[in-house]
Amino acid sequence: MLFSNFYLQIFCSQAGFIHWLQNHLLPCPFKYLTGIDCPGCGFQRAVVALFQCDLQKSFALYPPAIPLLFFFAYGIADGYFKLDTPKSTIKKTLFMIIGSIVLISYGIKMWKPHPTLPGREGSKIFSQSLPFRGRLKGAHIGLGYNVAVIFNNSL
Repeated sequence: MLFSNFYLQIFCSQAGFIHWLQNHLLPCPFKYLTGIDCPGCGFQRAVVALFQCDLQKSFALYPPAIPLLFFFAYGIADGYFKLDTPKSTIKKTLFMIIGSIVLISYGIKMWKPHPTLPGREGSKIFSQSLPFRGRLKGAHIGLGYNVAVIFNNSL
């Protein structure tokens, strides 16, 4: 009986922490200043999805989140147990691999064409984020994707 109350208390406190975390995510200063997603946009939401044990949603929000977390864990473990070579060959290699994953994911996110929106069958849609949205009509596609800028024939 005592253990079941303990597990229930841990579950409720974890659910409360996740709810608090979802409402207190840090805003991206790069996106605030430019209107363009940075290469790290989506990482916080992906980590929250991992806390909720939803790997598929986490990967959809930010694909490099899991490799980055493993890299951070390896860096902490290396600090305590000296796992790497004296020239830090393993850390440098992992850094280059994960940096490539981040940049490839960012490139795909920035240039991936989105399907046409309902009612806009004749429009061409390019996945671009521009801070100057005054002349252009746009729609947010969600799940970490950029603003889809819809170019009408009049532009």
